[in-house]
Amino acid sequence: MASTNETPRAVELGLLLRRFRTRAGLGQQELAAQIGRHHSEISRIERAQRGLDEDFLIAILDAVHVSSEERAQVLTLFREAADPNWLAPGRSRQLTVVRAYEDAADAITNVQPQLIPGPLQTRANAIEVMIATGNTRAEAIEGADFRMARGATIMESGVDFTAIIGEYALRYPVCGREAAVEQLYHLRKLMDVPHITIRAVAMSSRSMAMRRGPFVLIESERTGAVVHLEQVSGSTTMTDAKYVRGYQEAAEALRGNEEKGIRGEAMSTDATSVLIEEIANEMENTT
Repeated sequence: MASTNETPRAVELGLLLRRFRTRAGLGQQELAAQIGRHHSEISRIERAQRGLDEDFLIAILDAVHVSSEERAQVLTLFREAADPNWLAPGRSRQLTVVRAYEDAADAITNVQPQLIPGPLQTRANAIEVMIATGNTRAEAIEGADFRMARGATIMESGVDFTAIIGEYALRYPVCGREAAVEQLYHLRKLMDVPHITIRAVAMSSRSMAMRRGPFVLIESERTGAVVHLEQVSGSTTMTDAKYVRGYQEAAEALRGNEEKGIRGEAMSTDATSVLIEEIANEMENTT
């Protein structure tokens, strides 16, 4: 379980304080000197690795000159920071928090029954997916660029990334045929990256784990296990072990575990590779 300091709202609070500090043109040492604290305390607060009291927080806010609206936002986050779970309307508000957890991750499992996981999407596919879920084209382009950045970070970090994708997502994409074929070949290319594992789940499968719906399980020795659920109307980030455990079990059921004798409901990587190539060929040869 993640520590109280590294709950979703605590992570968001740290990110906001860092943004306000840099906007004010202050380094961590300069800010610490202004408020009579050590710079290591500022660093740990911004990384959600240290708690703080309200007087300490107000001293920071005064030093970085936030607006009244920003002050209210920060104080609300501060007062709710101990909650291990965070349900928020819309999706963009939590994405920076999820990315912060991903940056600290040792392993990520992204389960998507009906869509290609965001970090593995091509830009063309990402734009069409976001338009199909109610975004304007400008919003879709911005969101796609964010997904491209997440994907690049995962590629560069070397984190163990496992994507479990429903066969439905491969056969019936939201995007047009040309973008769909490009997306399939992109997935096939990613399968050659050593730290990325892509496995499909057949449409004929009776997998109960896939019926949980889409989720991202982020595991880290530092932060513990975190689950992110993203829907059209809102998103939820959870660190509470009693809720996270079920998603860990679902991920294990899909991936398999030789030590526990769990075979795994997802196809092997070899079978997935063959399936992707077959679907891509079918799409290319369809008039």
